[in-house]
Amino acid sequence: MKMKEDRFPQLQTAFDPSYEDFVAKYAAPGTPVLLRGVAVSWAAMSLWSEDFFASQYSDDLVKVENQKSEIRFMTVGAYVEYMRSQSDEHPYYLHNWHIERLHPELMQHYSPPAYFKNWLDEVPLHRRPSWRNMFIGPSNTGTGLHQDVMSSHSWLFLARGRKRWVLFPPDSDGLDELLSSGYRSSAECGHTGVDLFDMDSVKDATLKKLQPLYCMQEPGDIVFIPSNWYHEATNLETSIGLSENYVDSSNARLFKEFMLKKGFERSLKRLEKWVPGIAGY
Repeated sequence: MKMKEDRFPQLQTAFDPSYEDFVAKYAAPGTPVLLRGVAVSWAAMSLWSEDFFASQYSDDLVKVENQKSEIRFMTVGAYVEYMRSQSDEHPYYLHNWHIERLHPELMQHYSPPAYFKNWLDEVPLHRRPSWRNMFIGPSNTGTGLHQDVMSSHSWLFLARGRKRWVLFPPDSDGLDELLSSGYRSSAECGHTGVDLFDMDSVKDATLKKLQPLYCMQEPGDIVFIPSNWYHEATNLETSIGLSENYVDSSNARLFKEFMLKKGFERSLKRLEKWVPGIAGY
């Protein structure tokens, strides 16, 4: 199916790159990419489904949220039933389900390549950020425009469904002001008049000058988002995926600058005890 954003610049695609190629072409220069062929053998590709989560984690209480920032709490079993029967204009989305602390067994279902190794994994689990998160939701759910936490890189693997993305470089003028105005996502374009998936419709002169990148993510694909890139994603079908954030040599400087700018010197010093490499940036 052709989408209205297909006529705009699309994200680069790379097929199962080597460690050296990924770092040189994408991580080090801060270039987003759609990765294919990386996850084909992951157990998550066959195991992760609505039925799997409803049967294995039925009684888990989770927080769900819609694109109007309305929050509810329900069990995973109840949420799967909700997904299958709902017809909401703004459906609820199970996102940021922190599996590392709650269900580390799910981490056995995927094998990230070496170029996604997180330096902060050297920090004891109870002292590091929860950066391994499940996402489960029906069509018309998604994540509003944002930059990822602490100037980290991130990657998102899709096991089921289809997801469309729009991404903007870190130096994009007007996006901070847009977010400050109360903008959350293009799902509310009827109220805000801003649909970042259709830049032809955008009226604001500053925003019209932006150079977004788009992509369509299919099952098995991984989207890599470098530090400080703005991005927004929408599920076009019932989708199940996983995201991780990470810090390594390619973005340690940006991570450290963020920590110092926010006044987190003491936290940074503690991190450097477990991850000495950060001190060199």
